[in-house]
Amino acid sequence: MHKVTNVSVLSNIVRLGVTDRQHAYSTLRRWRRIQNVTKQVLQARTTDSVRWRADAGLPTQPQDRLFMSFHYGLWYINLAAMAKATGCHRVYCLVGEIHPSYNDRMAAMARAAGIEIVLISGGIAMLRGVRQARAEGALMFVLVDVPWGMGGEPDQRFPFLTGHIDARSALFTFAERAGLQPHLLVADYDEAQRATVIRHHEIDSQSECFTLLERYVADKPWLWERLIDVHKYSSQSGERPHLPFKVANDFYVADMASLQVSRVNRSLYEQMLESRRLASQGRPADAASLLEHIHASTNLAVRSVF
Repeated sequence: MHKVTNVSVLSNIVRLGVTDRQHAYSTLRRWRRIQNVTKQVLQARTTDSVRWRADAGLPTQPQDRLFMSFHYGLWYINLAAMAKATGCHRVYCLVGEIHPSYNDRMAAMARAAGIEIVLISGGIAMLRGVRQARAEGALMFVLVDVPWGMGGEPDQRFPFLTGHIDARSALFTFAERAGLQPHLLVADYDEAQRATVIRHHEIDSQSECFTLLERYVADKPWLWERLIDVHKYSSQSGERPHLPFKVANDFYVADMASLQVSRVNRSLYEQMLESRRLASQGRPADAASLLEHIHASTNLAVRSVF
């Protein structure tokens, strides 16, 4: 996986409150393993190698229900779980717009889960798709990217961990007008059994969805695929350190708050590493003095080094 991707994910792990260096890197490694499993499933076009089970009480009838999920864990197992619980192997998937790359990926995940998927774009086509799905007794599903919703600019804001997260209300407005009851499916992970567990939540509001999202992310942040870009739609409080890193023979430092990356020389890179070493040895005054020197000689306002 590209080094810059690792820097982005690691920065967002810290943004979400994992400030211990060892814990943050462990979370990054676990996140990468989950992404690799997804790649393997895509390549194999089957979920046979994935151990999973569904919670008791998963709905057995698709009528007037809008199943939704977010990019958490092996989210595509939700499709297999729904098909098994209801006996329906045709799923109408609601999307804001049909993009070729998204189309290909969803089709591949559907084949892996052993179902047929029909992508339905927004607007009038979505209403027609809902009517058709109801007539067929098919499942309706939406994989939601945060901001939670479809189309337009964010018009909602919800508390999220140490800050807030922006959202769109269009999806829930559509479900209400179409007479669909939202049901949230979450591909959680049972570490003792080493198996994906599909959790089910009947929800009444978008606020409730974000409360659940917050709970799952706080519990197992490494399962959230969107760690790669959560900085685009959330704001978190707390100090933001800088992260020095190396790519080939070049040296960089990333502001873990803004994810702005600056190229630096070897000397500055090594000074930052030295500051981190001093702090870890219980010499905060010496570490701070070195950072003051860095600030005086550059434009970098480095207060701490991760």
